[in-house]
Amino acid sequence: MKKIKIKKNNNIQKDDDNNKKNVKRIKSSSSSSSSSSRLLDLLDMSNPNPIKIGNYTNKQKILLVGEGDFTFASSLASKLGSRSNIVATSYDKEREVKEKYPETSIHAINALKMSGALVFHGIDATRLNDYEDILLNPSSIKLFDVIVFNFPHVGGSTKDDIKANQNLLKDFFTSCNSLLASNGEIHITLRTKSSFYSNWNVEKLAKDSNLKLKKTVKFDSIAYKELGYQEVRTHPGALRDAPSSDDAITYIFCE
Repeated sequence: MKKIKIKKNNNIQKDDDNNKKNVKRIKSSSSSSSSSSRLLDLLDMSNPNPIKIGNYTNKQKILLVGEGDFTFASSLASKLGSRSNIVATSYDKEREVKEKYPETSIHAINALKMSGALVFHGIDATRLNDYEDILLNPSSIKLFDVIVFNFPHVGGSTKDDIKANQNLLKDFFTSCNSLLASNGEIHITLRTKSSFYSNWNVEKLAKDSNLKLKKTVKFDSIAYKELGYQEVRTHPGALRDAPSSDDAITYIFCE
């Protein structure tokens, strides 16, 4: 379950400065397009039948936000024939990701980069417009067909935490505007066995952001796990195992 911090107003200027530094750092580390990944793209384009896993195909340009150990992203990349259509991001910095999930993240990130996918760290999902120029593949002006936020969560389980999570999603929905294609989709995956999540009223939050619920589908955890995906906690030191994603559903919204 991925935790994203909500920033206080008195920290806005500091956050802006940090974001500018972060964008510069990410730009300098994003030399990605290798000749091998271009060859994979050409091979995929010659195949008229899309490769599919869960709700995703190799014909879509996919942005993943709030990744934990990147095993979900790597499961997509290992299945979909065209890897450079995937941009995977985490809120945590790279060092933090590798410290939290040393047994899984290093392999997953390396596999993503080897496949031609783009990987960025320190990306705030509530301010995606700040990173527009780096998240969009420099070789293409195409916007994202799908923006995915799996298991968003700021932590806690109180009424105040419900409000914090609602604010997180409202800001996320708003920040997707400049990156989403005209017929694009926003995917939010939540667990269903707890009333805590249903109390977020995610459908109303989306409606308030001028989004329509297209459908809900079961999160295909079995298919993803067969390709290396595993659930992780935001704080891996917790005594409890990460909750299962087998009961989760994905809300698919469109404009």
